[in-house]
Amino acid sequence: MMGSVRQRSRFWALAFLMAQGVALVPAAAATGPACEYPADGASFALNLVPQDGVTAPTGHYVTTIRVGEAGEVRDVVVDTGSVGLVINHTGVEPALFNASKTSRQMLYTSSMDYLWGRLVKAPVSFVKPSASGVTVLGASTPVDITAVECVCHATKGGAGGPVPAVATVSGPAQCSKLNGLSTTASNENVTLDKCEAQKTTATAWMGVGFGRGPHGTGVTLADNPLVHIAGDQVHQGYVIAGDSVTVGLNAGTVQDYTFVQLAATSGAGLWDEAQAQPVLGGTNPMSLTPGALLVDVGIPFFILNTAQAAAVEKAGLTVKACKKVDGQYKTIVKPGTEITVNVLDPASGKPATSYRTMAADPCASSSTGVVAVVVAPKKPVPGQPMPPPAFNTGRSPIPYLNYAFDNQCGRVGFKAVSAK
Repeated sequence: MMGSVRQRSRFWALAFLMAQGVALVPAAAATGPACEYPADGASFALNLVPQDGVTAPTGHYVTTIRVGEAGEVRDVVVDTGSVGLVINHTGVEPALFNASKTSRQMLYTSSMDYLWGRLVKAPVSFVKPSASGVTVLGASTPVDITAVECVCHATKGGAGGPVPAVATVSGPAQCSKLNGLSTTASNENVTLDKCEAQKTTATAWMGVGFGRGPHGTGVTLADNPLVHIAGDQVHQGYVIAGDSVTVGLNAGTVQDYTFVQLAATSGAGLWDEAQAQPVLGGTNPMSLTPGALLVDVGIPFFILNTAQAAAVEKAGLTVKACKKVDGQYKTIVKPGTEITVNVLDPASGKPATSYRTMAADPCASSSTGVVAVVVAPKKPVPGQPMPPPAFNTGRSPIPYLNYAFDNQCGRVGFKAVSAK
């Protein structure tokens, strides 16, 4: 899923991680307003569920939560590329679900998968289950949650309109009543078909990003549990560091980070994504026009969305992938090409910090670096400007770059780590 804001003066540590296909390069610290952290406010680490015997393979984080006081303990994917908790309705405390009379929908425009359910406002507890019981590590204040009942296929077209009302479907067994209805979702008028009850075992996603509005602009964080933790001893935010996710920022959790201040063009506290400038190639490098940066641990590949896509191809920096990446992307950066990502200081326009990786082959049995796809923005409506560039790093840098998001001060931070 696609999903992304802050700042404090620190120097970027120098570390070269070429054995893993990633290198960190030094840069001057960013400047910005002061942001003081409490010395000893309480933070906590999420319980991470091992995947194939590995705690957090390549930054893929699955944690355990409970929605409401009497909800079931459920696994949920931590996703910095979206905003909001999306979970099957059986994972929500029944009394809270039944009390909701507000419908909610979500459309994944890449696959045209459509989710429908109810808006539930409830606290989310972050828990660690064991044979002796369930330990609560921390909890959020009530946040908006999408409790899914039905899944449909959506086809572009139709009159559009509001979200189908709760009364349309009396329960999951009646999801077929959504067939043929038209609604407006993700700014698209669509018509629904093949509607059925979502499987109770469907993967739940907890979106903890921020700048997910048009072109990386800020959106409401009312849906983001990790920035609504009960108590005010720490800054609301989190740190993603290799095989751990820490919630709540204090002086210790952000020590030695280089921070970049985020803008809030959509409104106070609605943080936009940071800006980045990728550079392709080492010998004759090609610098791309800067654009919105999304560190998205929900996907394992890099997306370069740029109007320079044709120029990148002309420069001989792309090839056709041996297979479609994520079932849709055909053009990739030529495997072995060096990719440097400069995170820009908004005050100076210069790199505040950078990291270097290598373009990988999606069909190689073992490959370092990251598969990087190149796409051109969709053509705008006549008379409208071309959409600005946007760069989604995926999760690949996470084992080598610690990443912090501070919702209180509105900034993101990075710290180089040593190869393991």
